[in-house]
Amino acid sequence: MKNTKTKLPLVVIFGRTNVGKSTLFNRLAEKNKALISEIPGTTRDSNITISKWQGKIFQLIDLAGWDYSPGSKKDKGSIEEGLKKQAEFYLKKADLILFTVDNRTGVVSQDTQLAKYINNHKKLRKKTILVVNKVDNFKHLPESAQFYKLGLDEPMPVSAATGSGSGDLLDKVTDMIKAPDENEIPELEDKGVKVCILGKPNVGKSSLLNKILGYERVVVSETAHTTREPQDTPIKYKDNKITLVDTAGINKKFRKLNVLGKSSVSKSLTAMRRSDIVLLVIDVNEGLTMQDSKLVDEIIEHQKSLIIIANKWDLFDNKDTKEQTAEIYKHLPFITWVPILFISCQSKINDIVKTNKAEGEEKNKDIISKKIYSLLELIMQVYSERNQKLETQELHDFLLNIVKIHKPTKGKGYKRPHIKTIRQREVGPPVFEITIGSNDTLNPTYLRFIENQLRKFHGFIGTPIKTWLKRK
Repeated sequence: MKNTKTKLPLVVIFGRTNVGKSTLFNRLAEKNKALISEIPGTTRDSNITISKWQGKIFQLIDLAGWDYSPGSKKDKGSIEEGLKKQAEFYLKKADLILFTVDNRTGVVSQDTQLAKYINNHKKLRKKTILVVNKVDNFKHLPESAQFYKLGLDEPMPVSAATGSGSGDLLDKVTDMIKAPDENEIPELEDKGVKVCILGKPNVGKSSLLNKILGYERVVVSETAHTTREPQDTPIKYKDNKITLVDTAGINKKFRKLNVLGKSSVSKSLTAMRRSDIVLLVIDVNEGLTMQDSKLVDEIIEHQKSLIIIANKWDLFDNKDTKEQTAEIYKHLPFITWVPILFISCQSKINDIVKTNKAEGEEKNKDIISKKIYSLLELIMQVYSERNQKLETQELHDFLLNIVKIHKPTKGKGYKRPHIKTIRQREVGPPVFEITIGSNDTLNPTYLRFIENQLRKFHGFIGTPIKTWLKRK
């Protein structure tokens, strides 16, 4: 899937771990988007945002710290290998690189290795600014001269923490790139459908995002909690804007996590509350756990639309989707209106007979791409039905039909209640107001009957329906 068509220049903040890249990112973006801590390697995925300066607008990316070691072999699937691939991808794509170093520690071997990497690639060298961070006052300014030895021209001293020098840096950035005026791109703030990818650690959330995008936007590793911050990625699908948000895994041992872990989980839940649709990713081989059930409760309580992604389907022996769907609904009988998609985000699909490697890989890609297409179609269907508005006459005819099927049942007293009207008061999610007589009561089971009939005749797939009574 291709990214939203913005035609904005790309500015990448690059450097080793713990030099203050995320603090600089937040300063230049004028928002606290990146997670900050003293723990090296806090950032593991690239934070992306839109930055504005003097009416000019550009994309800003905070890369995870890359401890570059030339010639070293990283384990396949490791976090380090993922960070390397991601760094190389964005450096090549960048219009400008802010190579960031730490004035307090001075020049260290990792700075030298990364500078050699930049200098050995002429295209990267031409578009690099050397930024010396943590120059917090004028007394420390002379110390920044030591970074001339990196061979990257004149260092620009800044203090991301205090903001000193950030204006001069932004002036230089906008001078070196062809940044359009912000009024030339009026549609940037419209993020369209907000889709949050949620789940426990290590169920394949980041892999799912990468498969949707068609490239490795986020680092994938077997190490739990690889993702630490919600990652917003806008895409365009059939002229529809979708913002995908990959989140940190939510662990049931939340209270035992360190400060960084708790902050990651808190940000994940906040991202969920701001979304329209949640993709709850589960490991189909583990089955539904108590933690999954709690997440479903949290999603429904906040009236978010829901799609369950049963991942790692390639490793499952009994590939009977009807049987497994029934099994999931058995554990969660109150959400039988939620669609379930069985998918594998890995390249190997066990039920394919490979005649040769190349043909097998093509078949695997084809199967995955069809599943991703189905998922995006499902997202747009759920969003459409989440926001559908039923007219008063439609609901009047609906009411006449359902009372013929099943007459209203009383809650208390002797009198059978009379439903006077049904009106839809809100969309996204849908809220219905049911008016009964001033002395009438309505059995809660009949409200559930009305909800089921609304779904039967009007859909609302994947979306919670809220009903409330009004006495007239």
